[in-house]
Amino acid sequence: MSRDGGGVHVTRRDRSRSRDRRGDAAGREPPRVAAAATPPLVVAFVDQRAEAEAEHDPEYDGALDDSAFTTMGRLSSECDGVEHVGLTASRGGEKIGSASLVLVDRDRVRNFHAVCDAESADLQAVGCELFDRRGRAPRPRALCAIDGDLGEGCFAYVATFRVDAPDPAWSDVAVEFLQKIRRMTGRLEGCVAYVPEPDPHYTAAEKEAMPRLVPWRKDERSDAAKRAAAEACERCLRRDMLPFLRCGFRVADDRRTSNKVPTLFCAKATWLEDPLGDEADALVPPPPPPPPVGPSGADAGLRELLIDTFSAARYGPLDGTALMSDVGRLVNQGASVVRANALHCAAICEAAVPVVDLLCALGGDVNGRDVHGATPLMVCASTILGMASAHHPPKTGMLRKLLAVGADTSTTDEQGRTALGGFRASARDSEDFDGTFGLSRSYDRSTHYAAIEQLLWPPAGPTEEDERAGPAARPGSPDSPDY
Repeated sequence: MSRDGGGVHVTRRDRSRSRDRRGDAAGREPPRVAAAATPPLVVAFVDQRAEAEAEHDPEYDGALDDSAFTTMGRLSSECDGVEHVGLTASRGGEKIGSASLVLVDRDRVRNFHAVCDAESADLQAVGCELFDRRGRAPRPRALCAIDGDLGEGCFAYVATFRVDAPDPAWSDVAVEFLQKIRRMTGRLEGCVAYVPEPDPHYTAAEKEAMPRLVPWRKDERSDAAKRAAAEACERCLRRDMLPFLRCGFRVADDRRTSNKVPTLFCAKATWLEDPLGDEADALVPPPPPPPPVGPSGADAGLRELLIDTFSAARYGPLDGTALMSDVGRLVNQGASVVRANALHCAAICEAAVPVVDLLCALGGDVNGRDVHGATPLMVCASTILGMASAHHPPKTGMLRKLLAVGADTSTTDEQGRTALGGFRASARDSEDFDGTFGLSRSYDRSTHYAAIEQLLWPPAGPTEEDERAGPAARPGSPDSPDY
């Protein structure tokens, strides 16, 4: 801009600047300054040997065992065929995430459950939930429905997964991290499992409010505090599992209980290279139903008496006369053997056979249901192996007594299982335990199992859920890996 004879003349440069500020006559927007590009997410393997060296004290620990690490610096396992992998995620030089995986090469392990247990109790629980002892045959219905062989290749367990990013970008960052983990490891083609964790997502106030509950002590929190804690837990679980669901993970068993976190799994056939968006919200399983309300008042007192007495009698004698005297006194005070589920309590104890008739005479219903929908026969069938040992086969006195007083073998529970299905599930758990630790029995286990199944056999045969609970007992094959 210049001045000439008192006038003001606008130069070409000034006009250009004016257009830049206001736009030109054609209505085009002025040029905008480009926003700074977001730094890329960098994922790298953790040199676990270097980490161990940093924490190692040669004077106290001795020399570092080089055989515990692979040539790539990863921590190897005491079990052949198992490898630990750690990864970190960073952006702009700042670490914002980490993950640790346990990779099990099922072609190199003989006892899949034992190998899982050698790594951690959590991995053993997941391994037994998803596959048989060989790690080949899937167990949950959701896994069986997947195209392809989930029993082949590497089984990967995501032990930890952490991402430090604010909402709403957290899920996107977590998805990108998962995608890069899969590409970098190159061994997630078989089956990948993850158990969501609520803990990393609690707010500071929620963490402060979380009580340190002791299993053998009564929870003294108010109902409102319990509901608030349950809601916070569900919110945090939902946040943790959402990026996995967006990448193609599925829920192994959508039947939630109040103390069971859903296990997620993914296979080559379900993995999504193009992750889901908001539609993944519909894949989050609903929260579990509230725990059922048990007996109260005099009924609760009767139930507590029966549970304490019969639990003790599993390991010692039972004074039936004294017990029935106490039961009669509580019944006279208004307690009910039906509401107290007296026969359910007796069903766990072989020594309680003589009092079954007395409880029935007081109104006990041999086909009545407890708050979980189970009958006394179902309780007996699912706990009958609890008192068996390596040298003492299961006793069937209580089972036979309940059948003698009219127990119905065709009644199903909320899952569609009869008492036979409950027994098969218990037998499979027992086989898993023995197989994991290499335990054996001095008797033909499957012969005893077959005799119990014959007692529990429904008139119309096993239901579909009975068949899924576990394989039928086959005499002469006590160590079948199909359990």
